[in-house]
Amino acid sequence: MGTQSREELIARRDEVIEQLQGEWAIDKDWKSIRGKALRAGLMLFVGAMILLCVFFPIMYLIEKIKGTLNMQISIIEFAGIMAATMFVIAAIGSGCAMIQSWFYRKTGPIVVEGSVLTWDRGKGRVPERLHLESLNRVAAIVSSGGYGGSVIFRMLGASATLYSKHMLVSEHDKNSPQIVPGVLSEGLLLVSLLKELASLNNAIKLADTDEH
Repeated sequence: MGTQSREELIARRDEVIEQLQGEWAIDKDWKSIRGKALRAGLMLFVGAMILLCVFFPIMYLIEKIKGTLNMQISIIEFAGIMAATMFVIAAIGSGCAMIQSWFYRKTGPIVVEGSVLTWDRGKGRVPERLHLESLNRVAAIVSSGGYGGSVIFRMLGASATLYSKHMLVSEHDKNSPQIVPGVLSEGLLLVSLLKELASLNNAIKLADTDEH
């Protein structure tokens, strides 16, 4: 974006806001929900195994060098036990994802009209609102807990954060929504567009600063 003029950035922002117009419905198709939950469970399993493959050899070597290594089972047996454990955790995670979608089933759609995003989540809740031109960050809670975890989630792709809350950060809105992509029919597309919009807003703000 660094080579684009301020006018080009604003034009692209207008295009993204246009793409966001309309209703973003909650996913109530059980087949779709089950598929996304299984995909999230698979990403959880793969991510955990990657972390294990990275950290276990390091810890193994450290303990061996220190002379404190005392494994009661073989490395192959240990790997099998850990894989089985990670599989169980991933299965539980997949089940929790489906339960989460079930709790959202009566929630209204996210609505974008003009440059304002609104989410009325139902009776007894204050409607959440975001002015799109002030959005400056979309942060997935599950992938922001440290550099190592963030790298793993980037490697796995968007599916790894299907059921993570994505905080919409704005300088002006104090009651902006937290979006879980997996509970929406087109949640990953919505989050992708919002991320691009936040990047454009920051680039426009930087261009304004440079001009002054």
